[in-house]
Amino acid sequence: MNNHSPLLKAIGLRKSYGNAKALDNINFHIDEGEIVGIIGSNSAGKSVLSDILSGNTLPDSGKIMLNDLEVCFTNPTTARKLGIEAVHQKNVFSKNQDLLSNMFLGRELFKNVFGLTFLDQKKMRRIAKVNLELLGINFPLNSNLNLMSAGELQLLNFSRCLLQSSEVAIFDSTTSHLNPVQANNVLTIIRQSIADRLYKSVLFITHNIQEVLSLCDRIIVLRQGEIIMDRIVTETSREKLITLVSGDTKTQEANLNTIMNSIGDAVIASDTDNRIMRMNPIAEKLTGHSLSESKGRDIYILLSI
Repeated sequence: MNNHSPLLKAIGLRKSYGNAKALDNINFHIDEGEIVGIIGSNSAGKSVLSDILSGNTLPDSGKIMLNDLEVCFTNPTTARKLGIEAVHQKNVFSKNQDLLSNMFLGRELFKNVFGLTFLDQKKMRRIAKVNLELLGINFPLNSNLNLMSAGELQLLNFSRCLLQSSEVAIFDSTTSHLNPVQANNVLTIIRQSIADRLYKSVLFITHNIQEVLSLCDRIIVLRQGEIIMDRIVTETSREKLITLVSGDTKTQEANLNTIMNSIGDAVIASDTDNRIMRMNPIAEKLTGHSLSESKGRDIYILLSI
């Protein structure tokens, strides 16, 4: 981080849908070399902000400054050309195309041969193989996406941000479908990408409190479309963040998320750090562990036993 002007600055951003305010007077900045986390519950406005900063949605009012210049992102292509690269919560793929084509969708590489322009398939394949190996995706480049799990598709979506350098990389719920090993690998890659200056700065949007505490330099809390906290990571704590996100001191109850259920009606619920809080009788029978012995344990560790 430096003492110069912020790399990116949002000033008075507002967005409403009918009578519902999605964002209300959002003001924040990102310095060069900084990883800023934005955390909040569902409907806090996180994804709306991500959409505005990456050109998917126009704000009703306010402005965005990039390198001291006011910019208007009318679409994602414009944002990308100006240096904003984004991985959104919803994966956007073309099911009729293979893995390689989807990785480079909208980011294709070309070569000129005797005045004619062609896709540079050789270069794209070389880059794709390196990125897939880095992310642990073990599929041929001509694979059909229907063969890939939700987590593997999310990693494929993330791989797009490794294709070119950017001023600011925005990651919105990038680890939501990943297991702990995959998620930690993604966080490591993000840190290394900042160190290697692939990205000058990162905006990391999530509901996972532990991830922002481990990854970010500064944390912003959104609640009901408003910023209620903006502090460097050393000035806050997990307990404080949970209270701010939920608006309630009953931290664990307020932050329960039903994680997954692979068989029948088994339900396991965890807090935002994947620690088990509830299991119904079917889940206890399925896992062979009672709630009393499982409560507080990592859900992924339990399910791997």
